[in-house]
Amino acid sequence: MKDNFLIYNASAGSGKTYTLTKVYLKLILAPNAHNNFGHILALTFTNKAVNEMKERILTGLADFSLTPCPKKSEALFSDVVKELGCSREVLQKKSEKVLMQLLHNYAFFEVSTIDKFNHRLIRTFAKDLKLPQNFEVQLDTDLVLTEGVNALIDRAGNDAALTDILVAFALEKISEDKSWDLSFDLKNIGKLLFSDQHIAPLEHLSNKKLSDFENLKKTLKSKISQSEQVFMEAAKSIKTLLSESGLIPTDFSRQSLPKFIDKIISGALPDTTAKWIQEFEDTKLYTEKTPVEAQDTIMSIQPQLSGFMKVILLAISLQYFYRNAHKHLLSLRLINALQYQVKSYCENQEILPISEFNKKIQDAIKNQSVPFIYERMGEQYSHFFIDEFQDTSSLQWDNLKPLLENAVVSEDEKGQRGSLLLVGDAKQSIYRWRGGNAEQFIDLYENKAFPAAQPKVINLPNNFRSLFEIVQFNNRFFNYTAAYLERENFASLYRDGSHQKPQKESGGFVSLEFLDDDPDKEAHYCEKVLDAINASLDKGFSFGDICLLTRKKKHGVLLAQYLIEKQIPVISSESLLLDNHPKVRFLVQLIRFVYQETTPYQAYPLLAYLAQTQNKISVHEYIKKSLGNASEFFKSEFGFNPEALNTASIYDFCLMGIRSFSLANGKDAYLQFFLDVVSEVSLKEGGGPSVLLQYWEQKKSQLSVSAPDGLNAIQILTVHKAKGLEFPVVIFPFAETPLKEERNPTFWLPVPKEDFDGFEYLLLAKNDKIAQYNPLSKQIIEEEDQRLVLDALNILYVALTRASQALFVIGGMALNKDGKVNKNQYSGLLIDYLMDQGEWSAEKQRYTFGHFKMPEETTAAHKNDPKTIFFQLTQNTHERYALLMHPHTFVPEKVLQAQNLGQQLHYLLEQLDIHPLEKSLEKTSKAYPSADLGSLKTQAVGIISHEHLEKYYQKGLKAFNEKDIFTQNGSVARPDRLVFNENKVTVIDYKTGVEKEEDQVQIKSYGALLEEMGYQVENKILVYVDGARVLPIFV
Repeated sequence: MKDNFLIYNASAGSGKTYTLTKVYLKLILAPNAHNNFGHILALTFTNKAVNEMKERILTGLADFSLTPCPKKSEALFSDVVKELGCSREVLQKKSEKVLMQLLHNYAFFEVSTIDKFNHRLIRTFAKDLKLPQNFEVQLDTDLVLTEGVNALIDRAGNDAALTDILVAFALEKISEDKSWDLSFDLKNIGKLLFSDQHIAPLEHLSNKKLSDFENLKKTLKSKISQSEQVFMEAAKSIKTLLSESGLIPTDFSRQSLPKFIDKIISGALPDTTAKWIQEFEDTKLYTEKTPVEAQDTIMSIQPQLSGFMKVILLAISLQYFYRNAHKHLLSLRLINALQYQVKSYCENQEILPISEFNKKIQDAIKNQSVPFIYERMGEQYSHFFIDEFQDTSSLQWDNLKPLLENAVVSEDEKGQRGSLLLVGDAKQSIYRWRGGNAEQFIDLYENKAFPAAQPKVINLPNNFRSLFEIVQFNNRFFNYTAAYLERENFASLYRDGSHQKPQKESGGFVSLEFLDDDPDKEAHYCEKVLDAINASLDKGFSFGDICLLTRKKKHGVLLAQYLIEKQIPVISSESLLLDNHPKVRFLVQLIRFVYQETTPYQAYPLLAYLAQTQNKISVHEYIKKSLGNASEFFKSEFGFNPEALNTASIYDFCLMGIRSFSLANGKDAYLQFFLDVVSEVSLKEGGGPSVLLQYWEQKKSQLSVSAPDGLNAIQILTVHKAKGLEFPVVIFPFAETPLKEERNPTFWLPVPKEDFDGFEYLLLAKNDKIAQYNPLSKQIIEEEDQRLVLDALNILYVALTRASQALFVIGGMALNKDGKVNKNQYSGLLIDYLMDQGEWSAEKQRYTFGHFKMPEETTAAHKNDPKTIFFQLTQNTHERYALLMHPHTFVPEKVLQAQNLGQQLHYLLEQLDIHPLEKSLEKTSKAYPSADLGSLKTQAVGIISHEHLEKYYQKGLKAFNEKDIFTQNGSVARPDRLVFNENKVTVIDYKTGVEKEEDQVQIKSYGALLEEMGYQVENKILVYVDGARVLPIFV
């Protein structure tokens, strides 16, 4: 295949998805292609991108199969006809045929996230990777880290060595005037454990013992002492030399050398980065006013002084390094301890954090000549697409390379090679913190991927998103920013990659505004944003056409609060948080009050909320009169009985709270979403109030209402969340982000293990002094600084390329008192650019390009005004509580026991498909605290080991428990267990009561439904359980 390795360099708005769709359709519609989609694997990074790509491909096929082709797909249809060299009629018929094949074999339509693909690999090869067969994937690494941190802190007091480390860590935080609360800092440190960037150092560190750290500590202390002795002796030697030469401090320029030496001798560690120190040998140490005799003396001894200074500089450089390493030794020990706790937690819970996927695959393939883990996959797939390649981590790429190289280099039995298509844009690489690597994509341009296969790089030159003035501004501005990047391959991204062609020769609007510094600057930002919104509305744009982009979440929160106060509809992750809704917070506090009631003040937030809903007495009086006896007050005033938590499920308790306190007043989707959370936690975690409260504390900052697309409201997004999106109007305020911004920056420095007690990496704070330690530390720091600048520019690029018709940028006046530009922030870059273009005026704060006109077209979003989602309780809620709380008044005790036992047994058998028996019993006990686990275990073992049933419970079967089957009349059937063997299926239904004729009628109906669906029903089995007796009946 000609050009079977393609790289599309796709700048913002260049039609990336169109190109991907076109190439994919060409591949499956080619004349000699037969079920080709089954041999294609397309990978991207988000479920949203997966769904978009699938939709584009299916829509394309569906439209191609129509005569005539619908207008919206005509351009794509014509391109495919032209590039395949076939007639429109031939392509129409082929499209119709391929569409039917794809729909009937949809499972082979492989468009997937890279994590899902890796999950499938790992699941397939779990045994080779030494994983439990039934491991669970944990998407929430924060939860894993929290459990690890909690377990680590719990060991304090029992483990003397660990206790000393934690106490020392707390004291260090206090000395730095920080909170002594360890969990926050431990979680920050622990984030290293889940990043691909730290794999090598962490793997090395995991093998270290407590004694290793103690030895390293002693070594560092010894080196600190030795280096201090060296530079102190050299400083004293200079002091003696100056004295013996008859020189006094005033003989030297600014008295710099004597002051420097005195500072050392006094015990202080001076800064050695000054130019006169670094270039001491060539520095003139005296002034014209220095006596001639003293000048001659200084010149005569300068070679000796230079020798001593070299010794001092080297020793002080070592001193800074050893002190830095010693200071971070505590962090190393804590990382090591956290590694152990997190690993133990994952093993005990049989979970695998999603961050471990790439590492597990690497461990499996790194020593294989032909990586066995890909053998089956490699035989199935011949063609590969990777979208958003710039977001691929180095480890992900290294793991995929064997599979991809095999496709583009090897030939099948017909002499055909596979293909690889990569699409991305290094300028939009903004996820370095989670492993994204822009340099990796840049290296591909330079043919560094596969020695035996050279890529063809195709630049997509057009911008189909933005109007002329926006494209023109971004081309010129980002071309100018290339000068800020010292590395040539970074600079060329913007110098050579900022020449997009707009689709129209006019239109579009750009506004740059710079605000003066003052105490109310945040308020001024909000006002300017409101001005931009009103200007857009005046031109005919709608709220749904406008998006506010921010670098920091706190600015998004500030803007949301301000705009809501101004009665402007907004959608933001923060405004949709469940925890920000008063009624949800009331329910959570109600659970706390009932479950954790320790003092009357637990009722205070509840009473404060209720006081706002009445107007008979003041809030203060309302709370005061009820605080001491809140439980009785809730009973008498609201008919709410706190003791209900002892008898009702947590879900029903919440419903009771909603009804009693009249929270469901007809307009709250937040309550429904919260109840969904309660239900999910109850089912998955088997939890009551304690589990729910723990889950809430861990997740409350993430749980939010899912807003539908198409609402006529302003969206507020961070730049990272806006990537891949476009909006008619974009407003980017708070444009003051520094180009080099890091919080407590650290880095790993490789060191000779023979010098540091077997340690090959040390964790260090990044600063100029450490850069002087050796060439490697200088190189690492300089390269990291350049990456910071690139990442900052990339974020700015993404922000400024989201707008299609109008762009507003609002930043600070980044000038000092002398009018010099601060080039280390976004505003400074923009001002510097305006100066270069001759546009800047000190009297002017706002600069515009183009004319702000009526919208050419607006999104469908603004057609839909926000609609209230009503929350309703069913009329029989009270009766349903009565049924749950007083079952004996309605149902005979024996029947009730059988029902309860049936529910518990169903749950246990469902868990056995996922977990080993003991783990399944543990889960069941959480879900049903009153369950008789001994009886359940006997019954479950009796079923899965029964001579006529055991084959239906073997590991590796394709089986489903309690899956809904929707009938043609709209009803739902739910068999207890379905076991599939190719196109055959066995139906199993469990019964805990006596044998009844209707049981056979029911299971026969299940079989009939499955036969209607095209399956061959192999067996229909009723399994009756009575105590330890198990009776299977084949119907």
